[in-house]
Amino acid sequence: MVALACNQDTPSGLAVSNGVLYWTQYDTGQSIMSVPVTGGTPTTVVSNQDYPWAIAADANNIYWTNYDNDGAVSGGTTNAGQVLQAPVGGGTVITLQMGLEDPYGIAIDSQNVYFTTYAGGRVKKVPIGGGTVVTLAQGLNEPCYIAASGGNVYWSNYGDGTVQTISASGTGPGTPTTLATDDAGDNANGVAVSGSTVFFAASNSPGGVYSVSASGGSSTLLAGKQDDPWGLATDGTNVYWTNNDNPGELVSVPIAGGTPTTLATMLIGPTGVAADGTGVYVTGNGGHVWRISPP
Repeated sequence: MVALACNQDTPSGLAVSNGVLYWTQYDTGQSIMSVPVTGGTPTTVVSNQDYPWAIAADANNIYWTNYDNDGAVSGGTTNAGQVLQAPVGGGTVITLQMGLEDPYGIAIDSQNVYFTTYAGGRVKKVPIGGGTVVTLAQGLNEPCYIAASGGNVYWSNYGDGTVQTISASGTGPGTPTTLATDDAGDNANGVAVSGSTVFFAASNSPGGVYSVSASGGSSTLLAGKQDDPWGLATDGTNVYWTNNDNPGELVSVPIAGGTPTTLATMLIGPTGVAADGTGVYVTGNGGHVWRISPP
């Protein structure tokens, strides 16, 4: 396990693209940071943000949600959240949408940025670079993490434990398809997609990590008795997730199922996780950003 950055201010969201790791500093730092996956000096890409949480990246830009502290403290009632974009090397920040109720998860494809509004109960999209914002789904129960793949969008609803999907090409609010419901009925967290399979975490007691076909059907428990799993990622070979409770852990399992492997333990409040096939990356409230070799 290699520390790529230390003494960070609540590193949270995490994304990797083209050999560079990007993360949000949610609390005091309130900035977007980067470092090569091979190590080096962390760089501030964007500063003076309003509690940035989730982040996505491609070869040209980074995209992130500013959750807004008032909403975070009160449980989500303000309309000060934002979704933003900036070049990967820093520069002009583009506001893709503002006035949002607690924007949370974010995902991208080659054309659009997709995001959830946790308190607003919506899944939205906006073109990369800015343009007309479209609500794909509304009336949702605390949508949080989100992924985009194969012309569809997938997200978890923390409030009722469901994982849902809808076509990314929608032009107005549509009716989502429910793919899975957590056994305990609430607290679905991280979501990732590989091929035709959707993976998700459920943080109930006992927590678990599941898979379900992108076309629906019965879900499969990949790992049970997990301790508050949050972030989740896949590299197409394994699924990785963070167990947020003490002692915090990073755990993996093959995408087809098998015996879970604990890759790291004694992490402090791990949240974000990303993977690129050569490394697994994790953030935590202890102020570190780690690189770990896959199993």
